[in-house]
Amino acid sequence: MKKSWDKVILIGFRGAGKTTVGKFLAERLNLPFLDLDDEVQRRVGLSIKEMVERYGWSYFREMEKEVLEDLIEKERCVVALGGGSVLHEDLMEKLKNRAFIIYLKISPAMAVERITKDSKSEQTRPSLSDLSLVEEVEKVLKERAPLYEKYADIIIEADKEDLNTLLKEILKHLEDEPWR
Repeated sequence: MKKSWDKVILIGFRGAGKTTVGKFLAERLNLPFLDLDDEVQRRVGLSIKEMVERYGWSYFREMEKEVLEDLIEKERCVVALGGGSVLHEDLMEKLKNRAFIIYLKISPAMAVERITKDSKSEQTRPSLSDLSLVEEVEKVLKERAPLYEKYADIIIEADKEDLNTLLKEILKHLEDEPWR
């Protein structure tokens, strides 16, 4: 039996295109778009990098969890979660019951390429470790991939550069899914 859902959630690693795809998908579905990281920054009044530098990663994760809790109740929207949101497994389980979750799967090499090309990345995204970018991406992606897969209703290969192809693939899946 298919589940019924009231929102579309995009999950995946940094650089997978969750925000870009999410904005276009929301437009196509005529739904509001939310970016979890943006919402956390708006509520706290600091960038993620500033939060982590001042208060540490645990503070950011706590703020992220608060926003994610509020999001569970929100209906009829498209949401891009932060790459580490899947670490809040209790909330992800609740979300999985109310949302159609799309995992934008990205290779470590493509993640590094996109992160490196993103001029805002260094100013807004602090490192998760003392490792080099390549080592960090490989390590963290390996740790999180099972969680991304666990919560995903569908997995979309996001290494493709063509946004239209990604959107068509996602929309094809959504056509067969029951809305609440």
